[in-house]
Amino acid sequence: MSDKKANDQKVQALLDKVNEQKQEVERLSKRPSWRTNCAFTFDDRNISSKMLNLNTANDERTIVLALAYLIEKERAWNDARKELGLDKQEFEWNGFKTSDWREDFKARLDRVTIEDKKKALKTMEAKLSKLMSEEARTSKELEEIEKLLGN
Repeated sequence: MSDKKANDQKVQALLDKVNEQKQEVERLSKRPSWRTNCAFTFDDRNISSKMLNLNTANDERTIVLALAYLIEKERAWNDARKELGLDKQEFEWNGFKTSDWREDFKARLDRVTIEDKKKALKTMEAKLSKLMSEEARTSKELEEIEKLLGN
């Protein structure tokens, strides 16, 4: 097998991986089904306190800090109930279960990172396409045209 053909096969395999990742990014870029009202406050009783709007949060650090705060509050709640001899009771914050907040934090973080992933995948795809031989590019274009024509 010639080096050119081996390189084309390697490039095609990498392009296939890029396409798989692009499909995953597209799946993640769909609007999430929020489980909470997306208005996370750092004070369970004072809604007017500093609020993190998950619909607009774009800072990974802020999202991580909010989840860390919630985890610590849940841990303290459970420890206090145990120490007081009370039965276990599900912890809620701002009227929603911790599991709901976790899912929403994860969904928002996915959305924040999607644009960066899209750019990186587009760059990789362009670089890989340049590495294909002219014959492989022609063959690929012909296959795409055949698919469009239903052959």
